[in-house]
Amino acid sequence: MVQPAANPSTTPSSWSVSRDQMLQVCERKYFFQYLAGGRLNGETPELREIGLLKKLKPYPVWLGEVFHRGIAEFFHSHGGDTPLTADRLISLARQQVASDWHFSSQRTFLKKPYAIDKEGAALLEHFYGEMPADKSPESASDQVATLLERFLSWVAEVNLIARMKDADRVWIEPDAWGPEAPGFWEDGVQVITKVDLAFGRHGEGFEIYDWKSGRAPTDKPPFLGQHELQVGIYQLWPLLSLGVEAPAISSNLVYFGNESPVVETHKLDDETLPLLRSTLRNSVRLTRQWEECLQAGVIIRDELSYAYNVHTCRQCGFRQLCRQTLDRYAHA
Repeated sequence: MVQPAANPSTTPSSWSVSRDQMLQVCERKYFFQYLAGGRLNGETPELREIGLLKKLKPYPVWLGEVFHRGIAEFFHSHGGDTPLTADRLISLARQQVASDWHFSSQRTFLKKPYAIDKEGAALLEHFYGEMPADKSPESASDQVATLLERFLSWVAEVNLIARMKDADRVWIEPDAWGPEAPGFWEDGVQVITKVDLAFGRHGEGFEIYDWKSGRAPTDKPPFLGQHELQVGIYQLWPLLSLGVEAPAISSNLVYFGNESPVVETHKLDDETLPLLRSTLRNSVRLTRQWEECLQAGVIIRDELSYAYNVHTCRQCGFRQLCRQTLDRYAHA
């Protein structure tokens, strides 16, 4: 069984919505991603294997990242002398798709793992030899171009660039770490709020945006869904760290997977705020319990729960490690 990293901290270094969701979906994936200590220069072959598998991305995740990167470059360019034109932005995105795909399809990441996300991507489907026949660099490039065209039309429609330039301060995909990173603390744990875009003007409101490359959901969860929880936590950042009053804060989920962009705006109210704080507090407490169990040496990987459906396993880069366990049981 893989040994966790030496001298694990008794206090989790950070918390994020993605970390919370991963624990809810699959204990084993949570263990591999956050607790096992896997890294490319790990001390054992298994730790190095986990380090590599942590870098695999499913096709939809990768496509969304290329889309997000294009948006960030577009906004950053408007802070300089030569804003990106639509043609140039889409051309750069197409080049990124081609470069990532070549690096991944040739499985160059196996020979040059440290070049992942620098020279190209490592797609889960290429690693496992399961890329669907209808997926290609050309189709991926066209899909990203369509998303960016919808984004550009929407930005012009809502006059977003002018509103950003009129703000006192703007955050464009800020770093998740460091003294200037957005976020706050809950019970001694750093809460990560890696917003896609945020800006505010004193006395005139604080706007947060989160871009989605998929389609807007048609069914609303009875309580806080993953996306609602995500932007809700984002709103706690200006409330708790920047001194912005709750009524002035709004968060916007913008879905570009539909033919026309769909915008969902969320506000902090008397019902949502205590629910967010309670959900966060409980999740941080659970994260602490896992960290304490790790240090106490009572976590046994082979006894951890699997994901609740096969589709989730198929989208997980760690599944070859789970297969090893299942094979041992099958031949026992």
